[in-house]
Amino acid sequence: MDDPKQRVDLTHLAFCTIDPNSAKDHDDAIYYDEKEEILYVAIADVSYFVKEGSALDKLAFKKSTSVYLPGKVLPMLPNELSEDMCSLKEGVDRYSYVFKMHLDLANFEVKKAELFEAIINSHKKFSYGRIDRVLDGKLDQHSKLEKGIFDYLVPLYEVTKSFRAHRLKKGYDFRTSENRLRLKNFLVESVEEEHSTASHQLVEECMLLANIQASKKVNSVGIFRIHEEPPFKAISSLVDDVNMLGIKVKLQSDVHDTITHIQKKANSSVLRDEVDELIIQAQTQAKYSSKNLGHFGLGFKSYSHFTSPIRRYSDLVLHRMLKSKETPSNIDEICEYISVREREVDKLVWDFEDRKYARWAKANIGAEI
Repeated sequence: MDDPKQRVDLTHLAFCTIDPNSAKDHDDAIYYDEKEEILYVAIADVSYFVKEGSALDKLAFKKSTSVYLPGKVLPMLPNELSEDMCSLKEGVDRYSYVFKMHLDLANFEVKKAELFEAIINSHKKFSYGRIDRVLDGKLDQHSKLEKGIFDYLVPLYEVTKSFRAHRLKKGYDFRTSENRLRLKNFLVESVEEEHSTASHQLVEECMLLANIQASKKVNSVGIFRIHEEPPFKAISSLVDDVNMLGIKVKLQSDVHDTITHIQKKANSSVLRDEVDELIIQAQTQAKYSSKNLGHFGLGFKSYSHFTSPIRRYSDLVLHRMLKSKETPSNIDEICEYISVREREVDKLVWDFEDRKYARWAKANIGAEI
């Protein structure tokens, strides 16, 4: 790597990555200066390697996203980039695009955000499970380096918890879980139910803050992640469906109050997960847009995808826009195409998993589980 630009050297800061055990591509790393109340979110500087209009760029646009299947990843970028040169690997200097966010802990907001190109070194790679144990007070055996990182992750978790509680006054907390298929010889060996844990929420809140700040730095015409408020008809049908489950609810003064009213009523019911699923089904579909229409589900006036340029083309485009201060002339075409591709990929994954379930069921006809 030989970048003629003067990058900020942050290799002395003990950044870390927190990902699933199986992760090979590391888009993001974090560091928290507790004394100064500054959060650093470093993102792989993919736009340095993938130039606009290049063959790599055209291929990335065509794919528009990485596809995560059980036991297999179809990456948006070649493995040499996604798993090596761009990935924020442990113990290796890497080019990154960094948000340095000065936090206002009293008002749960970012009071100042600086964005710049830098060199970082991820001092340690952690799994979600390991950090969950740390946040639960179970440090296990650890090195001095790890202890230094834990010393800022624990207070950072308390910060993100308070920010999250404040955020959920406008946004929503859905108690959904995901099934993860474990395959052996291409067949289902087991199914594990995954829930959002403390470590997931810590990382998520850090990424949300960076995404919000990124959306604020683009022009009025940019690349935004939007989620429009569901129409009255959908919310009215939702109320009817929930009442049919035996949970007595009614329309409130607005959509947000109606949804929180339904969730509050469902909290005392064994059907609360089913109710959350009904609420999700009543929502409009999130998509990409060149115009900022806000993100209803998250409760944000402005939101973009900035933190995953290795696996999402939208983030790569946003990085280029933030660096060049220019908007691509075909931005509407880009937003439309990657939104369509996102839905196609979702369907591909669902179809793949359905076939795996069907083969398992066929092989176990008559069996008692």
